[in-house]
Amino acid sequence: RALVVSAGTVYVGGAFATMNGVSQANLAAVNTTSGASLPAFTGTADGRVSALAVTGTSLFAGGEFFFAGGASRRGVARLSSATGLAETAFNANGNGSVSAMAVSGTTLFVAGSFGLMGGQNREHIAQLDPTTGGATAWNPGADGDVKGLALAGAALIVAGDFHNTGGAERLNLAALDTTRTTDIALPWNPSLNSSADFVHVDAAGHVFVSGDFNFFGAVLRENLAAIDLLTGELLPWNPGANGWIRALDVQGNT
Repeated sequence: RALVVSAGTVYVGGAFATMNGVSQANLAAVNTTSGASLPAFTGTADGRVSALAVTGTSLFAGGEFFFAGGASRRGVARLSSATGLAETAFNANGNGSVSAMAVSGTTLFVAGSFGLMGGQNREHIAQLDPTTGGATAWNPGADGDVKGLALAGAALIVAGDFHNTGGAERLNLAALDTTRTTDIALPWNPSLNSSADFVHVDAAGHVFVSGDFNFFGAVLRENLAAIDLLTGELLPWNPGANGWIRALDVQGNT
């Protein structure tokens, strides 16, 4: 599920029991040239590892685990990149799984299916102190799972299955300002009609996104909408309804 390359080593995360024929649950480190396992790296996880990031001598791992690197760690752990063992000072104390992460300088961003992270209420996305795992004041929140993260300068591109994040309506894909704690959502708003799973930003600033969508530029209408029958145009009328509507009527061309 996750690969990251650093200093001649490929760190591997996923849902597996062995690597190179040796017991090594869900987390491993292998040589980039030979594929041989690094004998000093013994860290494992008791559940699927879905995201990896390396910074300095540390390896951050995120996933659906309760135990990683020989210590109790829910969803996210900071490990020694040499041994795979958990670093004692870092413990984010989340209450759910982590699907994606991104590292920027001295900050770690994590996203997934959680409501508590770093000792604070954080809905599906959080910014953590990489030393302690404590949540910072940055708190955009999302009303659904966030599955992908990518940094583009001071902006964090987030992809997932949500309708609102950063204090604004954003359908499944958004850009968040990482430098401020209010009005976090940036104007960039592609609006996907269904969920997005992965996102990548290249050096030129192009955003690549994949998922379960078939068009963008979508407009949110929850169970109730008005359409001009002559032009097909979606009208501004938007009362919103939080359940299934099973009736309709026509008035004039609407």
